[in-house]
Amino acid sequence: MKCKNPQTIANNNMNNKFAIDIRRSSPLHAQVKQNLVRLIESGALHAGDRIPPEIELAREYNISRGTVRMALAELAREGLIIRRQKRGSVVLGKMSDNAIRIGVWSPVLALKSSGMDYYTAELEKSLRTAARDQKIILLFLPKCNHIDQIVQLMASNDIAGLLVPAPSRKDERLLAEIQKRKIACVSISAKLGNGLNFIAVDHERGAVRAVDYLARLGHRRIGFTAGSSDFYDSAARYAGYRKGLEKNQIAYDAGLAAICEKGDWRIEAEKAVFRMLKEKKPSALITGGEQFSLGAFKAMARLGLTVPADMSVIGFDDFFMAAHLVPPLTTISQPVDELGRLGIETLLGLIRGKIKPPVQMNLQTKLIVRESVKRKEN
Repeated sequence: MKCKNPQTIANNNMNNKFAIDIRRSSPLHAQVKQNLVRLIESGALHAGDRIPPEIELAREYNISRGTVRMALAELAREGLIIRRQKRGSVVLGKMSDNAIRIGVWSPVLALKSSGMDYYTAELEKSLRTAARDQKIILLFLPKCNHIDQIVQLMASNDIAGLLVPAPSRKDERLLAEIQKRKIACVSISAKLGNGLNFIAVDHERGAVRAVDYLARLGHRRIGFTAGSSDFYDSAARYAGYRKGLEKNQIAYDAGLAAICEKGDWRIEAEKAVFRMLKEKKPSALITGGEQFSLGAFKAMARLGLTVPADMSVIGFDDFFMAAHLVPPLTTISQPVDELGRLGIETLLGLIRGKIKPPVQMNLQTKLIVRESVKRKEN
């Protein structure tokens, strides 16, 4: 296998394309890995190219060698590179041209996206890992809004079926049209209706579990903040919040529920929680994802308040920083690895005729208790 000079690759292919941002919430090794994946898939790094040594990458981008090593280890597990003692890491060849080609139709996983949060980064990782295990090719498609565009993209790229991670409510009509055309299609992380295929997470039950836990600890003024109801997971989490309040005989107060419809969700959550704390003074808060949790922590810091002394917090998604916040964040964790694996396995079953539609599956969340919640004092 021919290997090019690693310093040449670093200079020619990685400059201005390999950005590491310590302010982002995703771990540094995940950012390193995502950048290398994009360089490989864009053709900047080819089969047979040697990845620059760990020490060179670490020095070039001012990160630790251990961070680089973790990224390369994940790439090796997913079959994108091979690591050989004393010879470094080498990019492996692409899948066989005869491999089944799957289209991934989702704006949140576009290859040129930047600033991925924990959930989207982990979902992309789970899809790539499952694709390598199944020896299939994933093609990330541009977001289309018309069935004819999708059919044309599939035909021109020899795509056998579609995975649709995290669709919004406005996509449901188009998804129904896709299935009417007898195109094998599976939605991931959205509980759809109309007999559509989906593998989702029971976010509603997860939110009920969060309210139950807080209520058992004596909390009666429980706030909630999440994203737009245009997204299935946000809508389900809000529905579960309302259901949990009713189950525990807690009156709903609209002033304790902040739905952020648009903009930067971390900033919007910070503004919403800041207002909530000044006006309504909740004793506990449920946040609808990573950005909302970080925004809530910042709002409390601005007011000189602390978690959990002044307010207990439970956040959805067990993102990387959750266990490292001060205090560590109690979370409702969703099985992202299972979403990717089951999504690809199910789609392949539909393509091969081994599974009959509709496929509708709900995965369960898990409450991970840490130090951000305490019993309400009377």
